[in-house]
This record gives sequence, C-alpha cells and structure tokens, in this order.
Amino acid sequence: MPCRDDMLNCDEPGSILSSPARAGSVTVLPAQRQERILEEVQRVGGVRVSDLTGLLGVSDMTVRRDLDTLARRGLIVGEPQEL
Repeated sequence: MPCRDDMLNCDEPGSILSSPARAGSVTVLPAQRQERILEEVQRVGGVRVSDLTGLLGVSDMTVRRDLDTLARRGLIVGEPQEL
C-alpha cells in the first residue's frame, strides 16, 4: 500500500511523519504530531522541546501542548522542560 500523508505509522521517505513539516506547505494534525512524538520518545528514550520543534516544524508552545496532552493521557511521564 502506498504511503499517504494522512497515515499515522508511515515511515517512507517524504511522508509527513518522516520529515519535518515545511512552513506553509502542510498542516499536521495534533494526533499526527503526538504519534511522531511518541515514536521519538520510544526511539530515543526522551525528547527535548527544541529537538521536537525542528523535527515537527512547529513552535515550542505547540510541542509543549502536545506533550501536556500525552502526559494527561498517561502516555508519557514527566514535565515538559528545556534542558
């Protein structure tokens, strides 16, 4: 099955989740960003807000909101903070 930008678990090159969003070119839904954040946490063991802003192409406040949502849902542990 070909990779589409709306697929959450797509890792093919050029998919919305395998490359940073380009300003003004795509809209990444919160659920898509949060899925990508969870993938990074599992891959690396932890994440920095600054790393996620570059990876996702969004502001630090957007990343912090996503991290807060994931924490409230019990999917991650810890306070979002910049190291």
